[in-house]
Amino acid sequence: MACDSNNNEIDIDNQEQKQDEVNLQITQCSIKWDNFTDQLEIESADTDYQKEQDSLRKVLMELKESTALKESILQELYLRSNAEIEGDLVKVGIDFNLHGFDCGAPDCYSTSLSFSFPQSELKQMPDKIEVTISETGCVDKEYNTISKFHKKAFQKEFVIYGNNKNQYLVIYNYDPEIVDYALFFDNLDTQPTKENAMHVLSLFEESEEYEDVPYRSRNLSFVEYEFMIPSK
Repeated sequence: MACDSNNNEIDIDNQEQKQDEVNLQITQCSIKWDNFTDQLEIESADTDYQKEQDSLRKVLMELKESTALKESILQELYLRSNAEIEGDLVKVGIDFNLHGFDCGAPDCYSTSLSFSFPQSELKQMPDKIEVTISETGCVDKEYNTISKFHKKAFQKEFVIYGNNKNQYLVIYNYDPEIVDYALFFDNLDTQPTKENAMHVLSLFEESEEYEDVPYRSRNLSFVEYEFMIPSK
């Protein structure tokens, strides 16, 4: 206890405690402000990056000729040369060369799916497709088989096809949040559904069971669009 100039008692301990509380509040505010400005910088960088990617994608799309494919659910496959129109047919071919979750480098073997259908069915996608499935590369025995897939779900964001062998193909429409634009499940007990299709990949990212992991395509995994600009 001390006294001021008017001989009034002063509780020094209490004043020091209050000052400590004030200092703590100032520190907390400073930390919050720093976090806030850091977040703004990150969001600004993300926004600038996305604007750049959107601009590049627009330029690349302008180089493509088929309006029907550019306006369809296959537009990203078309942009990356996995879908084309030949005559009256839409032809799709996807090399699934990522068979597990690793660094993203293509495997030494590929599981390829190809199919075609009349262009008149492009808007709603066909109810069934005949898919050629082949496996080539560093495998014990290469194979080639044909299987009928039926449309299990269709929305503007995706389409799901499946056969009677628990194989499922999921193709996604363009979305800047999408990482992989096509997934192939080779042996799945429970089919992907319209309820889980948009996050079905995340359900398997922690899986240690090799057979559960969906196959992915390096060409349809997101890469910066600047790497897709044709060389002169």
